[in-house]
Amino acid sequence: MAKEGKQAPGLNYGFDRVLHGEQYTEIKRPLPKSAKLTHKGKIKEIYDKGKFALVVTEITTYDESGEELVVNEMTTFVRGAGGFGGSRGPSSEANMPPGRAPDAVVTELVPENQALLYRLSGDWNPLHADPSFAQAFGFQRPICMASAPSVTRAAM
Repeated sequence: MAKEGKQAPGLNYGFDRVLHGEQYTEIKRPLPKSAKLTHKGKIKEIYDKGKFALVVTEITTYDESGEELVVNEMTTFVRGAGGFGGSRGPSSEANMPPGRAPDAVVTELVPENQALLYRLSGDWNPLHADPSFAQAFGFQRPICMASAPSVTRAAM
């Protein structure tokens, strides 16, 4: 729906203000090889984090008989949408690495066209791939291309 410009009532923000925060997927049972599926979405929570808001969207997928197959939750950070006096939401301890050297370190080159490849799996946010869109919102280049050309991962 967002791709078509449709939003839930009261949630009026564009791609220039959002950042995909978290994704949770729970597969309830083995997926059928073929089926007609129905997806039902709802805004599950909206948290006030001061300068920004967190919007938690839940999408549940059902098969033809109405049996639940998959539950997806997506958390979206919305810049400039906080300060409305709502709940701050749950807090958790900081995820800190252990105080030792990693067991292994791998450095990989991230191709410059990586953001464009993401489009093949459904990422259609122009802030990730369109230079003129990114510049219009104060970024030198699309944000998926703005990081260093390599990614280092450490295994603990």
